[in-house]
Amino acid sequence: MQQKKDLMPLEFTVLYESKFPEQSEDSLFSMEWVKCAEIINFDFYNTQIELRKQIAELKKKQRQLSESEYKSRMKPFVQELAKYINIVACDPAEKGLDETVILWGIEYQNRFQVVGSYSEPESEPMQVVGKIVDIATSFIPKDVKGRINIDRIGIGSGPLSRLKEVIHKEKNLRNIKVIGCHYGEKAILKDMFHNKKAENYFRLRDLMRDGMMDIPEIRKLRIQLVSEKWKRTSSNKKIIEDPEDNSPDWADALVYFIWYDKSGLSFGFA
Repeated sequence: MQQKKDLMPLEFTVLYESKFPEQSEDSLFSMEWVKCAEIINFDFYNTQIELRKQIAELKKKQRQLSESEYKSRMKPFVQELAKYINIVACDPAEKGLDETVILWGIEYQNRFQVVGSYSEPESEPMQVVGKIVDIATSFIPKDVKGRINIDRIGIGSGPLSRLKEVIHKEKNLRNIKVIGCHYGEKAILKDMFHNKKAENYFRLRDLMRDGMMDIPEIRKLRIQLVSEKWKRTSSNKKIIEDPEDNSPDWADALVYFIWYDKSGLSFGFA
């Protein structure tokens, strides 16, 4: 009964009564899709580690092989490693407002695995930058393509500038792109979506519906996803309606994790 008082009605219904709401026409995600995404195990993280070990072992044998043999044996490993993108995504929040949420994981051929998460209720912008840099430098090897996707609206503008400075100038990590995500910008498919928020939320929707997301079981993330709604504008474009009673920080961080933006499609290696 205490939990019933403390939790939102939807949280209590799902967690304690084990009743999952049916997906209405204006729901963005179904509970079934979310539960499937929690069960799926792509294991990209361990597969990538093994692949990099094989490359390292072959490099040790380079002097024992002819140049042509070494290149022919190395080529498939390098081509396979190039299919992986290690991603760190962040929805930052100011001190005392909402939550700062950081997710990190791997994209492989348009499938996504979240392997880690971090959150805190009170944040200082530059401390958030330090946390993101620590995660990125330990999670994104220099021989793997990487992305840092961060909200650049409001508080995010300062951390975005500092992240670019640290990653590109101070650490000279050319394999990592730092991308500022702006919900209010025009969608790529501007005839279908009101803005990039709607476009990328529907991208996440399609990925989850098609079994292309591997996410950890996190209570707040689950509740926020099934609470998201959408509607059409007067010009027949899709738009997202967030819940009125709380900010979907975890859901937003997951959207930033799978963020699609043409500016994030090119990489430069040192």
